[in-house]
Amino acid sequence: DDGYFARPVAGGWNWGALHDTKYMPAIDISKACGSSIFASADGTVVRIGDPALHNSGYGGYILLSHGNGSRTIYAHTSENLVEVGDMVNQGDLIAKVGNTGTVHGSTGCHVHFGVTGVPNPFTN
Repeated sequence: DDGYFARPVAGGWNWGALHDTKYMPAIDISKACGSSIFASADGTVVRIGDPALHNSGYGGYILLSHGNGSRTIYAHTSENLVEVGDMVNQGDLIAKVGNTGTVHGSTGCHVHFGVTGVPNPFTN
């Protein structure tokens, strides 16, 4: 699936190290709170998490299902801009970067970007 996914934020610093590998291998990309998060690929919104809730540490989040059988999660959002059932295109604005849920010290504002079904394309 090389090239299937686009970066979920413009710029930002990608730690590149996989974590949360039990559920959905993810990387963190730092970006200022309130920055735009974009759909990494065309898909359907299958679940959202309220940024006001802990949600197993994810805080606000959006889960997308994609045509290639993969799913992506965008977590720690400060604001979600889509609803369950929405169809989104790659590059559509779906959320805002935040630091909701469980974030530790210097991790601060970032998007926790996880992929299941295919390898996460943004690991170092």
